[in-house]
Amino acid sequence: MSDKVKVFKGSTCALEDEFTPQCSEGSQFIINEAMRDSEQPLFVLNIGAITNLASAYLANHSIKDRLLAVWIGGGKYPPGHIDFNLANDIHAANAVFSSDIELWQIPINAYTQMEVSFHELYYRIYHCGDIGKYLFTNLMRVNEHECSLNLMIFHSSKIAVKRQKL
Repeated sequence: MSDKVKVFKGSTCALEDEFTPQCSEGSQFIINEAMRDSEQPLFVLNIGAITNLASAYLANHSIKDRLLAVWIGGGKYPPGHIDFNLANDIHAANAVFSSDIELWQIPINAYTQMEVSFHELYYRIYHCGDIGKYLFTNLMRVNEHECSLNLMIFHSSKIAVKRQKL
């Protein structure tokens, strides 16, 4: 689909602070689209870390009134906590939350309601060329890592409970 969909490389790391952008093709594309004269509204959907939007804003504050950001990330509303997406770049989230960008946040208790089986992802994504293989394989790797962490936390908490009973 390279003739229909453009893909731009995003930031390769989290922001070092809440003031310094990590310029990338992705953040520059957001700036270019926001500054383009168009009657169509610009929605910037952020799945995962919000680094590219934060970098675009930090590099050019005038984009704040020219887009609407949607972020799938952050802890359960209203108390909040650090989910996977937020943990990947807390500085970027702080930069966006302290900006004047209109932001629709979809927290973990909303986005985890949309479940898709690994089988369906394999069937629909894996066979879509190199990017499909990469996305599916990376998802499986992250899932395996997260499950390992959850098992370690569960196991550690059971040990702590047993020690308390002694």
